[in-house]
Amino acid sequence: MAWERCVPCGDVTVDRGRRLAGMLGVVDLAPIVYVIVVAFLIAGVASAIISLLRRSPEHEQATESPGRVASARQVSVDDLRSVSFSNPPLGKRGYNRADVDSLLARVEQRLLGRNRMTAIDVRETRFDKPPTFQRGYDEDEVDEFLDRIAASIADMESRGR
Repeated sequence: MAWERCVPCGDVTVDRGRRLAGMLGVVDLAPIVYVIVVAFLIAGVASAIISLLRRSPEHEQATESPGRVASARQVSVDDLRSVSFSNPPLGKRGYNRADVDSLLARVEQRLLGRNRMTAIDVRETRFDKPPTFQRGYDEDEVDEFLDRIAASIADMESRGR
């Protein structure tokens, strides 16, 4: 075997990247690498299954999302004050909560006639991601609610309000 001395530590030797020799004796690295790869694969599959279950039609019907309000009617100030959005699916960060709340406050002022926000302003709004290691609001729920808001404001504009 062709053993080489590890330069940084001096007393650990490596055999072509497959085995490690040192204080613990000779350790074969291949099984350790396989275990790590399999663990990552299992975690990825589990995450995909959870994501599919969270987005299945049966789940959507069984649990009404808090951000969803009946879409047949206009958005009211009470709807804006009582709306709540769930966390984004696992693996996604969602929209920054402060940005969404700020927009909803401006929309409330528009519905009360205190500013001239247009439906285009609502449709063109872009949100930042939340700070690192924090989760924001579910993007799909926010987008759906903003579509309703834009439709309500467009209706107000067509009536000259």
